[in-house]
Amino acid sequence: MAGPGAGCRQRRYVLSMRQLLLDITALPRFHASRWLTTDGTRAAEAALESVLGGKAQCLCMYGPAGGGKSHMLALAASRGAVVGDRLEGMEPEGQERLFHAMNAKVPVVVASGLPVAQLENLLPDLKSRLLTGLQIEVVPPSDDDLRGMLRHWAGVMQLTLPEAVVDYILVRAGRSTHELAAIMARLDALSLEQKRAVTVPLARAVLEDGV
Repeated sequence: MAGPGAGCRQRRYVLSMRQLLLDITALPRFHASRWLTTDGTRAAEAALESVLGGKAQCLCMYGPAGGGKSHMLALAASRGAVVGDRLEGMEPEGQERLFHAMNAKVPVVVASGLPVAQLENLLPDLKSRLLTGLQIEVVPPSDDDLRGMLRHWAGVMQLTLPEAVVDYILVRAGRSTHELAAIMARLDALSLEQKRAVTVPLARAVLEDGV
């Protein structure tokens, strides 16, 4: 029979795996107020709740960058799941720890550009275990989704965001939700700093300075 310290040792081991599997500082900090569900994330969000609620153990999200996978990984990490990003580039050591996390029956949430079935770099045992989990594609936001996000963030920040500014940002900025969120944060800060309304010239200054 295991001694009274065995459970503590196992918990420390799982925490150690979580820290080594993913540099948490590389993820955006999860802000519920900044998140807006889109058609492309709806299925993944439902699957994530199933994993975090104990109805499933593993969620494998895949799809192009900028769709919200990192944001959902940050949410999963904040609620105690073991997470792993960019499976297609994960070193064998990290893969082994991820495999042990699966064996430990803790919630696991991972993300990659391609479906797990198409990743040739994965260790066979890990790939087999991941394929037993939920496989959900995260589709990048549409133009309407991005417009909705900008308006949503403006509302959270209590900014008046003219439609001309929305058009200007979407034409010139990338489609990554992280980049757009950073642009809005900079617009908010610059507007307060200069005591100016949000206008196209102010948006131009933010984009020209970089974020």
